[in-house]
Amino acid sequence: MKKRWIFSLVLIAVLAFAGMSSSFAAPAIGGSGEVEVTRIGDVEALKEKHRTRMTLVIENYAPEMLASYQTAWDAHDAVHVQLEAIRQERKVEVQAEVTAIRAKVESGELTLEEAKAELLALREANKAEHEAIRAEIEALKSTYGQDPEVVKATNEALKVAVKAKDEAEIVRLLGDLLAMLEKHITFDNMKLDVLN
Repeated sequence: MKKRWIFSLVLIAVLAFAGMSSSFAAPAIGGSGEVEVTRIGDVEALKEKHRTRMTLVIENYAPEMLASYQTAWDAHDAVHVQLEAIRQERKVEVQAEVTAIRAKVESGELTLEEAKAELLALREANKAEHEAIRAEIEALKSTYGQDPEVVKATNEALKVAVKAKDEAEIVRLLGDLLAMLEKHITFDNMKLDVLN
């Protein structure tokens, strides 16, 4: 019983350190404009709400951009589904490796100390791989990344322009936001290449 408890404690520590927790939260903009941590379902609902509002603005001021926006949104969703699938696949792989080590301990093939050493080696290997991938993605950000403050300011400027019914400014800002979205999609595709 004590071995199982210690093994479980080591397992929890390894998974927590490797960032493999099963809970996932993403930021979302609340009514006050502050960033709140919400569940994935809430983020999806906020995304749909934003797209509905954007669609109304596009239809009213720049209907010729609607097809481009829809194509971009579809491409964005598709690449994010692929990125999430890779994340889940990696999570399953790590869990399988940990389960295999646990099974070896329970069958007597490994001592608790040997299992601890294997788990630590697994953690270090995962950490090194994660850091290498993160470094590649950070390098991509300099070319393809978006400054979140610029995107936020552009969205705020669009809200002001819509309120003022400044058609020329709305069309210009919609074009800027579409270009930013397309650049973000390119970045996500490059990130996908790194992860594959």
